[in-house]
Amino acid sequence: VNEMIAKNLPVDYVDNTHISVGGRQHFCTGPRIHVSHTGLIENFHLLNHFIYDRFNRRYLLVGCVGKNAEINLQKLDAQQKKQSDLIM
Repeated sequence: VNEMIAKNLPVDYVDNTHISVGGRQHFCTGPRIHVSHTGLIENFHLLNHFIYDRFNRRYLLVGCVGKNAEINLQKLDAQQKKQSDLIM
């Protein structure tokens, strides 16, 4: 991801379930385009483990951008822990 950010690739809306990054189409749950190129993305952080989505029964790799990215990932992680404690 950091390599794609550094390449300053164009980011485009394709349809309700896809975006295009550097001409390559990617699935996206609710595309919201806030930058025209990847080089405009600041403070990208990736959670260092997968999050389980119990509604869709799959594991997700989660990243966050912005000045509060690390704090937001910590909040997400804490919420995930609370949910998993309730299930057990």
